[in-house]
Amino acid sequence: MSGVAREFIALFLNLIIGMGIGVIFDGYRFLRNYTRPGWFLTQVTDLLFWVVCAGLVFGLYFSLMEGEVRLTTLLIIPVGMALYLKLVSHRVRRQLYQFFFLLGRFFRGCLRVLLFCWWLILLPFRFLKYAFVFVFQTMLGLLRLFLLPLRLLLRRLRRKFREFWRLIRNRRPPQTPPA
Repeated sequence: MSGVAREFIALFLNLIIGMGIGVIFDGYRFLRNYTRPGWFLTQVTDLLFWVVCAGLVFGLYFSLMEGEVRLTTLLIIPVGMALYLKLVSHRVRRQLYQFFFLLGRFFRGCLRVLLFCWWLILLPFRFLKYAFVFVFQTMLGLLRLFLLPLRLLLRRLRRKFREFWRLIRNRRPPQTPPA
């Protein structure tokens, strides 16, 4: 391959790399707008984004252009990114938002189906719980009803015992007549 054709392919690849960074940036921008991190976390993720992009560009340069980096190739990447952001980004972002919206609806539907299945699985146990509570409360009510006369009898006996005890405690010994 001649030198001019090789340079043209290198410039075209750098343009494609810049556009790819633009696509990745749109995905990052979507995630950042969706999660709305604070100021500090935004700074950290911005730095992380550019470090990852630099690593990708280094890997692509190393594999596609045998590590040969020139100033013109580095200047073409921002041009490719600017072309992408100016001409294509709004369409891709709209499709990206729509895709993630549909993906969210799909997962929400799957979650509803799973919750409904879980509800169906637990339904017999709920009925058992309500039946147990009903039987237990009925038994306690009947026990209380049966113990009511015994309670009244015990209350009466306690009163009588208290009166008897008061009589014994307050009883004075017989006085001896004066001599």
